[in-house]
Amino acid sequence: MASLCRSESTLYSLKFLVGQFNLLCPAYGVKWGEREACLGWRSKEDHGASNWGTRWPALKRLLCMAPWDLFCLQELEEGTIEDVSDALGSQGLELVWYAHPGREDAIGVAYKRDIFKLVASSLRPFPSGPDAKAGTVRVDLVHVTSDLGVRVLSTHQRGRNAEELNDLFDFAVAETPFFGPSAVVVCGDFNEDFGPLESDESKSSLPERLTVLASYSTLDRASPEPLVSRPSHKQDPALNSSGRGKVDYTFCRALQQRTSASSREDGLGELSTSQEEGIGSAGNAAVSIRLERSEEALRALMDSHRPCEETGEWPSDHGLEALAMQVSW
Repeated sequence: MASLCRSESTLYSLKFLVGQFNLLCPAYGVKWGEREACLGWRSKEDHGASNWGTRWPALKRLLCMAPWDLFCLQELEEGTIEDVSDALGSQGLELVWYAHPGREDAIGVAYKRDIFKLVASSLRPFPSGPDAKAGTVRVDLVHVTSDLGVRVLSTHQRGRNAEELNDLFDFAVAETPFFGPSAVVVCGDFNEDFGPLESDESKSSLPERLTVLASYSTLDRASPEPLVSRPSHKQDPALNSSGRGKVDYTFCRALQQRTSASSREDGLGELSTSQEEGIGSAGNAAVSIRLERSEEALRALMDSHRPCEETGEWPSDHGLEALAMQVSW
């Protein structure tokens, strides 16, 4: 979907379609007795084996229904990665994935291979060390036509943990390799509903533990869009202590690097300290980000938040999050 245009006021303006999806891996779907993931489901305690082969066609339709430029995934698994990679590959996407620390699943980022060049990728465990129970994958890309740097992170958070959240967003801006304009995209299952975040007013009232979100842009949902990320049975507080409400997010911000490699000995440049939403500046350059729910994004969002014909349940116990990100400078 990525489109490139120029105008008198900007040198470049690029639009990327971004997707985010927790696929519900077989290992945890069966372990926790999730109705979306099990054959012959009668209850969390009474069910059969994994139904991946049955629901995969529905998941594949969602992965292939839009011209994604960037796509983040949680709950990949060794036995499903080939399916997912092949489906994304048929859409021109390259999948980078890492095993999830302390868990049986994996996390991934996919990018459109004909418009991006891969610069680097890494995994950040949380907490660091052998006791890690969560993690984030970070992928650094360069748009081949414009040289725009794009950093993409895919995370699976435990929720309501300020230390983990701050560690994620520290990782998002640490050691960036870009010297020119760049954008940061943070996608994930956060296992927490942060409430309204789109307006300046809502950001100004964030509790202290969430102020790190104020420098990022995201899209809130409004009817007829689904207001929650997961099926109705996941919204019962008696059955689920976390993961209720809207828990899947895409956060974006612009950064601007110094154009001289001499600004740091390691040659990585320095981040602008500007905290204005979506703005970074260096010299006379300015970078801005605008988010919208494009037609393709809305269709994918809506289709993922309803039962599929294969199982009569949602294809995953999460819906897909999708938006279009326009970067201009």
